[in-house]
Amino acid sequence: MCRNVGSARDGVRIASIGGTALARSRARRALSRAQGALSRARGAFTLVEILIVAFIMMLLAGIALPAVRNTLKDSKKSKNAREVVAFLNEARSRAIATGNEVGVVIPRFGTANDYVRSVSSRMLLSNAVPPYSGETAGARAILFHEDWNDLGDEAVPMSPLPTGATNAAFFNADDCPLLFLSAGLIASGEEDRAPIRRFDRLELQGGRTVVIRRMMQVPAGDNPWGVAGTKVVFDPRERLYDGRSRNAEPNNPQTYNATVLFPTSAKPTNQFKSVRFRIHREPVISSTGSLSMTRGMAIDLNYSGVGENGIQFSQRVIAPSTATNPDTAVDCREVMIVFAPDGSVSYLKYGINVGGATRVLSRESPGGNVYLCLGKVDGVRPDDLLSTEDRATANVMDPETVWVTINASTGYVTASPAASVDLDRVSSVRDAVRQSRTFAVRADSLSSY
Repeated sequence: MCRNVGSARDGVRIASIGGTALARSRARRALSRAQGALSRARGAFTLVEILIVAFIMMLLAGIALPAVRNTLKDSKKSKNAREVVAFLNEARSRAIATGNEVGVVIPRFGTANDYVRSVSSRMLLSNAVPPYSGETAGARAILFHEDWNDLGDEAVPMSPLPTGATNAAFFNADDCPLLFLSAGLIASGEEDRAPIRRFDRLELQGGRTVVIRRMMQVPAGDNPWGVAGTKVVFDPRERLYDGRSRNAEPNNPQTYNATVLFPTSAKPTNQFKSVRFRIHREPVISSTGSLSMTRGMAIDLNYSGVGENGIQFSQRVIAPSTATNPDTAVDCREVMIVFAPDGSVSYLKYGINVGGATRVLSRESPGGNVYLCLGKVDGVRPDDLLSTEDRATANVMDPETVWVTINASTGYVTASPAASVDLDRVSSVRDAVRQSRTFAVRADSLSSY
């Protein structure tokens, strides 16, 4: 075929030199026919050639697909981590810009069983509420001593001549109707509707703040002042209950620890003292600020907490009975991280175990950095916290897990990849968490993930 094309070209060349017009036309037609035949011959492939090409393409696809799959997986994981870090930074920036506390709420899926209590797929923004200082210019807190049991039920009735450390205050219902209404809602079991709640902070003269432990309405005939009002009981030493112990494990009851910040403030008193006050309320969830996790990703609360190996947010720590009764409904409450106006972490709120029961702790200044475990939904394994099964590896054992770290002192947020966990060196869940957080613990000295 190539030889014919070459001959036709030679014929055209010869005809163009000395031939007639008719000869030149015939030569060009011959060349065109030869080129067309050559083109048709080149456009066809044999069956063997097609099979060889198909085999090569399948081979290349088999080599490339795992890399593409890992790239997509890394992209989803990195995107989710970046979104969580950005959301936390937004809350911190709002607190600094507005000069008010701003919180991030991490709600659990539910209360019905151990799985829904262990996982969250959303983060919600909560905005500050203005402090309450009464509704008249003469609103005051009358300080006195009240006998009460910290972990028991209600306190004993008010005594007309109190003795002991100042640990309570009385508020006139006419001056502070919002406080009186809140105490009534709490007594009727509707604390979620109360504008002021237990564990909000009472700021006394001089800037000292104490945590409200009890609130109750007092009729006019049951107090020395002869007017209806609200009795608030607090701890003058401002004990912060951290609810954690280095030796406590998810399947064992949690030790109830307390840090006394002001041990010398519990001075005896035998008189009433009237002072100005402000009540700082916790931020309220906003209807506009929220973040949903990337599909297939979640915050695993089984391994999240405070400190190098802390897992305080775990439902097994909050309610140890769930280890043997996983399908029993228990309200472990949401986790709230509140940023202060200076950008630091002001306090945490989450469920805490006290004497085998679940109790809400609304104010805990974290004793270390806060760690959130970002993993796969399939990796949330409350049934086997150290699972290495291929079908559903527990997130703490999965190297694809990401740790988000919030520095308690500065509020600076970073994300770090999980370190590998050596099962031969693991004797508890906390040991596995400590190993997995190796990079996260050093996040201040490493670049962000």
